[in-house]
Amino acid sequence: MPERCPLAKDIQLRLRGYRTLLINNYIVFFVISGKTVEIRRILYARLQYENFVSTHV
Repeated sequence: MPERCPLAKDIQLRLRGYRTLLINNYIVFFVISGKTVEIRRILYARLQYENFVSTHV
C-alpha cells in the first residue's frame, strides 16, 4: 500500500509526486505511476537530505 506513505516534505519533490518510506536508517524516495512503484533514490537517514534531494533526485 504505497499510498499510505507520506508525500515528501520538500515542496519541489511533493509537486512531482514523491513519497517517502523510512526503513531502519534509510529513507526511500519513490513515485507511484499507475500500478507501478518507481524507487528513485535511497539515502542514509542521518544525512540532511533536504539539501541533497532537491538538486539530485
